Amino acid sequence: MVIDTVGGPDDHRLLRVLPDGGRIAPVFPGDYRPERAARAGVTVSGRQVRLDGAQMADWPA
Repeated sequence: MVIDTVGGPDDHRLLRVLPDGGRIAPVFPGDYRPERAARAGVTVSGRQVRLDGAQMADWPA
C-alpha cells in the first residue's frame, strides 16, 4: 500500500512501485485514472472527509 500525500500531474508514477493487487490511497484528489491503475493491477481508494460543526462537537477530546 502507498499513501500518496503529494499528488500532482505525475500521480501515476507510484503505480510502478506496487505489486499486482496493491492499493494506493491519495490524500488529495489526483489524476489517477481507474483504467490505468486496473491495468497495473492496483486499486485506487481515496476519500475526502468533511466534518461539520455537529460532527466536531461529537469528536472525542
